[in-house]
Amino acid sequence: MADQRPRSLAEVIFHGDPFERIVVAIITSVAVLAAVVTLLQTNASARSGQAGRDAQGYAIQAMGRRVAGQATIDYAWYIYQVYEELDIQALLAGRADDPAAEARYHTLRSRIAGLSPLLAPPYHDPESTAAPNMERYEADTYLVEATELSERYAAAASLNNAWTAKSNAYVTHLTLLAVSLFLYGLATTVSGWIRWLFVSVGLLITGLAFVWILVVTLRPIPAVSERAIQEFAQGVGYAHQRELEKAHDAFTRALQESPIYANAYYERGNVHYDLGDFESTVKDYRAAQATGRDDVNVAWNLGWTYYLLGRFDEAIATSQHAVELDPNQVGTRFNVALAWLAAGQIERARAEHAETMKIATQQVSVAMEKGGKPPASLWTYMDAAVRDLESLLDQVRGEPRSWTEAPPRELVVNPSAVEVTAGEIITELKSLTAALEYTGKPPPGTVAVSVSAFEFAIPTYDEKGNLIGRTIATSFPEGTDKVLALFDYSGMRDGQEVLWKLYHEGWEDPSWRLVEKWSLGESGGAQKPFSLSYTNAYQFTPGEFKIEMYVGYQFVQQGTFIIEPGE
Repeated sequence: MADQRPRSLAEVIFHGDPFERIVVAIITSVAVLAAVVTLLQTNASARSGQAGRDAQGYAIQAMGRRVAGQATIDYAWYIYQVYEELDIQALLAGRADDPAAEARYHTLRSRIAGLSPLLAPPYHDPESTAAPNMERYEADTYLVEATELSERYAAAASLNNAWTAKSNAYVTHLTLLAVSLFLYGLATTVSGWIRWLFVSVGLLITGLAFVWILVVTLRPIPAVSERAIQEFAQGVGYAHQRELEKAHDAFTRALQESPIYANAYYERGNVHYDLGDFESTVKDYRAAQATGRDDVNVAWNLGWTYYLLGRFDEAIATSQHAVELDPNQVGTRFNVALAWLAAGQIERARAEHAETMKIATQQVSVAMEKGGKPPASLWTYMDAAVRDLESLLDQVRGEPRSWTEAPPRELVVNPSAVEVTAGEIITELKSLTAALEYTGKPPPGTVAVSVSAFEFAIPTYDEKGNLIGRTIATSFPEGTDKVLALFDYSGMRDGQEVLWKLYHEGWEDPSWRLVEKWSLGESGGAQKPFSLSYTNAYQFTPGEFKIEMYVGYQFVQQGTFIIEPGE
C-alpha cells in the first residue's frame, strides 16, 4: 500500500519533485522581495507623513508671519500719514505767519516719529522730504521671513507628494507580488502544462514588478536645499526694494545650490525683465517651466516677453497656452489679440479682441446676477489692455513715452493698418470698460456727441482774486495748481452723465475721477478746471498728464499737457 503521509517542507525541498523544489525556491525569493518592499513602503510612508506635518507647520507659520507683518506695516503707514499731516499743518502755519502753531506741530510730529521704526534710519531721514523706504521696511519686517517659510512649506509639500507617490507605488508592487505568489501556489496543485503556464505568468509579473521596484527605489527625490531657500528669500527681499543687481545675485546663488529650483528661475527672470534683458528673461522663464513650474503666470510673462522681442509667433503660442491653463483670464486673451495685431493679422486681432470683450461682459453680467461684483482685477486687465494698445500705437507712430512697452517699430507688420486698428479698438475698449464699471452693461451703440480737441490753459487772477485772463499752452511750469481744459461741444443734453479721468505718466490716478451731470446746454464752448487748489500745499507734479472725457460712459475725447520740472 502506498505511503499517504503528507510530505514535510524539507522533503519537498530536498527529496521531492524537481518542479516543486523550483517553485518553492521561487516562492521563497519572492517572499524575501516582498519583505524588502514592505520595509521600503513603511519608510516611504513615514517620510511622507513627516513631510506632510512639516508642510502644515510651515504653512501656519508663514500665514501668521504675513498677517502679523501686514498689521505692523498698516500701523506704520498710518503713523506716517499722521506724521505727514502734521508736517503739512506746520507748513501752512508757517505760511500763515503763526510760528507758535508751527512749533507745536513740529513738536508733535517729532513725538509721533518715535512710534514706529519706519520713521527712523535706515528707513527714513527726518531731515529729508522724501517718503520713507517702505519697501525696505516691509522686507526687513516680515517679507523675507514669510517668503522663506512659504518656500519651506512648498519644499515640504513637494517631498510629501513624492514620498506618497513612492509609498503608493510600493503598495502596488506588493499587490503584484501577492498575485505572483498565488499563481506559484496554484502551480503546485495541478499537473501537466498548465502548471508551467502558472509559473511563467507568475515569473513575468515578478520580473516586471522587480524592474518597477528598482526604478522607483533608485529614482532620486529632488529637494531644494535649505541654503537655496534662504538665498531665494533674500532675493525676493532685494527685488521688493528694487535692488535688482543684489536680487539677481541672490537668485543665482540659490540656483547654484539647487539647479532644479523653479521659483528661483522665475523670479530671476522677473529681475532680468526689470533690467531690460529680455533674452535672459526668456531663458529663465523657460527653465522655470522645464523644472516644473508650468503655470499661468510663467506662460503669461513668457508670452509677453516674446511679444516685446517681436517674436510674435512664439508670443501667440505661449499666450494661448496661458489661456488654456486659465480660460477665464481675460488678461492673457488680450495679449493673444495684441500679438496678432502686431503681427499684422488685422482681422484675427479684431476677432480676438471682440471675443475677449464679450467674455469680460459675460463675467460682469454673471457677477451682478449673483448679487456681487466682478473681481477688481478685471478692470486692471482691461485698463492694461488699453495701455498696451496705446504703447503699440505710440511705437508705430515713432512717439514712444518713457513708460512705453512695445516691440521694436521695425518688427511690427503693416504698421499703417496697425495704427488705424489700434485706435479703433482703444476707443471701443475704453467705452466698454467705463460702461461695464458704472452700469454693468456694454454701451448702447454710438454716442451722438461732438467734442473738439482739448486746449489747456492756466488762469490769471488780479490782486483781488478776479479772473482776468487765461494762458493757453501745452506745458506749464512746476508749481501750477490749476489747469483748465477748453473745448467746444455739440449734441449734449442737460442731465447726461459725464465721466472725467486723469492720468499721470500713463497711469490713472483714481482719486481724480469725477462723474457729474451736464448742465451747459446742447452746444457751445466750455472749460473744465482740474485743480489741487483746495489747499495751497499741493501742486501738479512734473510729467505728462492726460485728461479723458466720457459722455454716457462712452469715450469722446482726450488731451495731454506737460508740467515741466523746476530747475
